Amino acid sequence: MSLSPIPLTISFMVSLRYLPPHQLDPWVDHVLGLLTLFLGSLGYAVYISALWCYQIQKAAWLTILAGAILGISAGLLWVVQGAIMMSCPLEKDNGKAFGIFWAIFQFGAFIGSVTTLLRRAAPAPSQLAHTLPSWLLASSVLALPLQTIVRGDAKCSQS
Repeated sequence: MSLSPIPLTISFMVSLRYLPPHQLDPWVDHVLGLLTLFLGSLGYAVYISALWCYQIQKAAWLTILAGAILGISAGLLWVVQGAIMMSCPLEKDNGKAFGIFWAIFQFGAFIGSVTTLLRRAAPAPSQLAHTLPSWLLASSVLALPLQTIVRGDAKCSQS
């Protein structure tokens, strides 16, 4: 069984977020504010779109480019997530905020497992070939405006 170079290349591109230039992500978060949350979330929608396109058109270059975009945007997203989680709640509520975040984060893994189960259990998997990626893409795009409900930095200060 030979491995395709595409998944290895995608994994490499996603891991680019750990390179030293991403040490500037906190600075970008400070300058752009909550726009950084939007840009970080947008990378996941781009990546889902590219994977769907690869499933239909076999456009490997687009998948690799989307992996690089996701690597950059994920770095921004996780910096913002940590900043919001540590700055918004009171000191005594940091553990509760982390617990809520972790529950939501793990719910995403649950949704991914259900998606895989649906694909494998379907009587005709080709019926779900376009339904599930379109549902994931729609849910990620519809979730983008939700960043507006996050309180601004001025309201999150501990002063």
